[in-house]
Amino acid sequence: MDKTADVIVPVLNGVEVTQACVESAVENAGMDFRFIFIDNGSDDGTQAYLQGYVEDCKDGQWHRYIRFEENRYVAHALNVGIETSDADYLTFINNDLLFGPDWLSEMVRPIEEMEGKAFCTVPLLYYDKLRWEQAKHYLRHIRSHETQYVRLVGACFTLSRKCILEVGPFDDSYRVHYIDTDYWLRMLAFRDRPVILASGASVYHIGAYSHQFVPNIDKLKMEDGILFQKRFPDRRGSISVN
Repeated sequence: MDKTADVIVPVLNGVEVTQACVESAVENAGMDFRFIFIDNGSDDGTQAYLQGYVEDCKDGQWHRYIRFEENRYVAHALNVGIETSDADYLTFINNDLLFGPDWLSEMVRPIEEMEGKAFCTVPLLYYDKLRWEQAKHYLRHIRSHETQYVRLVGACFTLSRKCILEVGPFDDSYRVHYIDTDYWLRMLAFRDRPVILASGASVYHIGAYSHQFVPNIDKLKMEDGILFQKRFPDRRGSISVN
């Protein structure tokens, strides 16, 4: 595969989790890619770790680290990643993930095989409360058997460049919630069922890890929910990006 891929990672603290995520992503990607880290004001050592990682570039890839001194929230970080990237495929991940074998190549492959008929892929996500050490072993053995159309899940997903050009950026009126659901509904206006499950990609997710570092998180969720209901009054429920 000669097309390029960037992996965009918004972060807010959690340096140990972020390091485990980065190492797992690189070890199991199954293809070359570039990281674009967007730091929303971490103050726990995350900045030093990511800057060091980018400067070392041990895998020979070009990477970027972009930092805000205060939290600009997830949607804005994702959009900065889009503006920074020139890749054919953009994968957006949380910093609290561990990855199964060939996770990235398996997420890109269905979009290529469908020749643009799919805008986006999501992996199999596992939320079981396993310890990190257990999860690494666990991910070696899990697989699905069927590809099907699904809903966009914000913890980990891949967009084609074509999708971004047609649908546009994420709506940064949302701060912490409904970002992925809003984008999914906008994608549906362009194609019927544009999101497919990449059945060969398995990802373990802690779930909402960075929310503990966001003041007034419950208030922000409520405000985002009100905004979503105004824009999509016939839709209920959400899947959080963080």
